[in-house]
Amino acid sequence: MKTGLPEGESPGGTAKRTMRQIRLAAELETIYSQLFLPLVRRACWKHGLSKEDARDIVQDAFVIAVVKLKADANGRAWLASTVDHLAVNFRRKGARHARLEAQFLRPMAEDVMGIYSAELESFE
Repeated sequence: MKTGLPEGESPGGTAKRTMRQIRLAAELETIYSQLFLPLVRRACWKHGLSKEDARDIVQDAFVIAVVKLKADANGRAWLASTVDHLAVNFRRKGARHARLEAQFLRPMAEDVMGIYSAELESFE
């Protein structure tokens, strides 16, 4: 007999799944408010990052934590330290990109603009 439920699942199983989803949502909200937001604020305040960049860095820290965080470690301290390291690397990378851009791209752009302005003058 067809009940509209996945094969092998009873109506009581649906209620259990719904309750697990509600508990998971509550746990995620707790993690978000107690860990994620304070780490975003920390990255903004301590490292001068925009909210968007800070959110990206904190998300990266959580992904790294899934792989590297040991069960007996202080998760809050580990995440804060990881966010600090990622933020420093992010700022360092931005400074390096700016320096390389100034060194290589701007002189090339000036050369190109010089060529085009010479060609425009020849048309006048």
